Amino acid sequence: MIRLTKDKVDAALALPKLNRAVEIYLQLQNDLHRLDVSADRPFQKKFNGYYRVRRGAEWQKKFFGLLEKHKGTEVDFESVLVELHDATERMEASFSSKLVGSIHPDLPIIDSVVLKHLGLRLPPKGTENRAAKINIIHQTLISTFADFLKTDDGKYLTKRFKEVHKTAAITDVKMLDFVLWVTREEKKS
Repeated sequence: MIRLTKDKVDAALALPKLNRAVEIYLQLQNDLHRLDVSADRPFQKKFNGYYRVRRGAEWQKKFFGLLEKHKGTEVDFESVLVELHDATERMEASFSSKLVGSIHPDLPIIDSVVLKHLGLRLPPKGTENRAAKINIIHQTLISTFADFLKTDDGKYLTKRFKEVHKTAAITDVKMLDFVLWVTREEKKS
């Protein structure tokens, strides 16, 4: 269950960090569809900075090759999770969701902050049927986001986001993703 009050939404939308993230996201989304992202280093550097990609050149080559291959397709999260694993020998839940979420912005991103908001955790390495369990978490994010966006607080979030970012073509899911990402739990002293 997502717990975002109107006050938390307003506080998040006032953060310069969110405004800068929206700006970079829109640039990336625009560039994704006009560039060959498998070969464009400026795009890759911006993507890496935005999504905090800390992987080597060989991993990046495979990742951006998959992003280029699948843009404009109906690829799904589970397929990318398996395909990226086959290419890199790493089960990359977060990066798989970032790849698919870039192509289909109506899908949520698996991020530690977002998972924490929902009380979810990824299954650890070595877990039996790990890919299937990660896919279930992604499906849970999809349904939880959809349920929240139907609530009064969810409707308030999208209304206020659109007021603050009048010209930004951003999906409701991405709006919620942004607000969750910048809304951190206060540390207990």
